[in-house]
Amino acid sequence: KMLDIPLLRDQDDGYGFYVAACGYTDGWAGAQMYKSTDDGGTWASFSAAIFNAASIGVAPTILGTFTQNIFDESGSGTVTMRNGELSSDTEINVLNGANVALLGDEIIQFKTATLVSTGIYTLTGLLRGRLGTEWARSTHAVGDDFIVLTTTTTYLTVGASAEYDLARLYRGVSFGKFLEDASDVSFTNTAVAQTPYSPVQLGGGRNAALDITINWIRRTRIAGGWLNNADSVLGEASEAYEVEIYSSATYVTLKRTITGITSPTTSYTAAQQTTDFGSTQ
Repeated sequence: KMLDIPLLRDQDDGYGFYVAACGYTDGWAGAQMYKSTDDGGTWASFSAAIFNAASIGVAPTILGTFTQNIFDESGSGTVTMRNGELSSDTEINVLNGANVALLGDEIIQFKTATLVSTGIYTLTGLLRGRLGTEWARSTHAVGDDFIVLTTTTTYLTVGASAEYDLARLYRGVSFGKFLEDASDVSFTNTAVAQTPYSPVQLGGGRNAALDITINWIRRTRIAGGWLNNADSVLGEASEAYEVEIYSSATYVTLKRTITGITSPTTSYTAAQQTTDFGSTQ
C-alpha cells in the first residue's frame, strides 16, 4: 500500500512517500517494490526492500465526524485486521506518539483497542485529524483502509519532484515469488508530504471606512512542537499566502484573488468590495 500522507517524522522531509505491506499467509518474509514508468512495459526495482509486515485492516463501518481537537471519548470505530494485532495504550503515551494509524485519508490515534471477535477491534479514545488531516474527518466510507503507522513497518521511499502528480504502476513482489505473480497498483504521489498545513483561526474585523481586515494563524508541517511556550518555527523557506474571495460559501464563483501576502493578515478594502459585489459586504 502506497501512502500519500503528510510527514510522519521531520527527518523524512524529501520527495519520497511512504509504503506499508503485509503478506496474506504465515511466514511472509518481506517484499521488493518494482515501478513501471511506461504503463507496465518495463519494470525496475524501486527503493529499499520491505522486511517488516505492517498491521493492515479495513473498516466495515463508517467512522463518524468529530471536529474538536480533544480526545473523542464517545465515538468509536471498527476495524477488521487482515494482518497484525492491536493493543491499547495510556493517554500520555498516545500524546507522545503511540497508536498512530491511517484510516481512509485521515490520520488518527486511539487509546483503547477492544477485541470483539477474531481480528475485529473497536477503537475508542480517538484523536482525530492528526498531522493536518482534519479535512478528512468527514470523508469516511465503508471499506476504508486501516494501516498502523510505526517507524519499523512504514517505509520511506526514494522519489523525485519531477514525478509529482504523475501516475505510476507499482508491484510488491514477495520474496521467493516472481514479478508476474504480483498485481499492478496505480499510485500518484501528489506531494502531500511537502504541502504546508492549512492556516487556522480565521478572523478579523471592519474599520470605520468599512475596510475588512482578515487575520489567520499559520501552522507548520515541520518542528511543530510547542516548546517553551514559544510559537513553532516556520518550517519552510519562506512564508506566502493567497486569499481568494468567493461570491458564496459554495465556492463556485471566484470574485478576487489577493496575492503577494507574506504575513498572516491582509485587507479587503471597501473599494474592492464595491468593485466585486456592487457594495460593501
